[in-house]
Amino acid sequence: MDKNKAVLLWKDIQEELIVAQKKVDNKFRECSDYKEFYNFLKLNVNNLNLVDVEFFDIKFKHYGKIIKTTLLIPEHGRLYFEVAYYPLSKKYFKKLRVSISNKFSVSNHYMERLIERKGVDSISKVKGFIVNNFKKMDESNFIKNIGGLDISTEFIVLNTDSVSFCDLEINDDKVCEAVMKTIITENELTAINKKMIGYILEKTESETCLLATHAIPKTEIEADNVIEGTRKRTSGLLGSWEEVEMYKNISSSPSSFSHEQQFIKAFVDYLGRYDPNSTKYQKYLINT
Repeated sequence: MDKNKAVLLWKDIQEELIVAQKKVDNKFRECSDYKEFYNFLKLNVNNLNLVDVEFFDIKFKHYGKIIKTTLLIPEHGRLYFEVAYYPLSKKYFKKLRVSISNKFSVSNHYMERLIERKGVDSISKVKGFIVNNFKKMDESNFIKNIGGLDISTEFIVLNTDSVSFCDLEINDDKVCEAVMKTIITENELTAINKKMIGYILEKTESETCLLATHAIPKTEIEADNVIEGTRKRTSGLLGSWEEVEMYKNISSSPSSFSHEQQFIKAFVDYLGRYDPNSTKYQKYLINT
């Protein structure tokens, strides 16, 4: 696809995502009950900026039961992935959405190249690409055997047919965010690039891997050093950000609370850190 056409098409897709989010927000405010809202999300998931929808039939204290979605939000030249929790208690229903970034975003330049080089030219294709790529990362042997990258530096994501280049950025609120800046696709890779990608993927027994470096290694020795350096930067944890934050608050020792009760308390505390109405939110801001 022509580069200029890709730029214009990405602008159109962003507008569609913004309109879709407004539809979600309006439905949340105007629906008669949570079932109407949940059914709306489920029936229209393919046409909206939603990646998934879940309903938790558990009362999380003052938040009540919860609907969870993953939203695609274009803002400030980036595409953000936001996990949104909709509390369904009378106090909060139709009033509060607890929004939590997954600390990953995609630059406009990356999306434009994706459209130009891979034909990702609609909301459904954008969602498909994102879901498939994150799924590949989560399920890769690299993650299972080594652990998730403890992101504290720029890094690259290697696939057999592409390489993504990512930076670490810290915003004014001192929040770290990984930004996918640009992508090189298969027809742009040199013979040595392909050889080294094959070597690294074979060495890590993975179809996808994340490396703490800014460029594709040029020799096997360099690749071995980068793999070892990356190993030292991994967290060794398989869980998501939210799982790590929640479960570190669940005691492994016996207590008067059941494991389920501990989970509910930890989850409520976790939401409180991102709920502007919560005292925990204010403490979290002070401590960051």
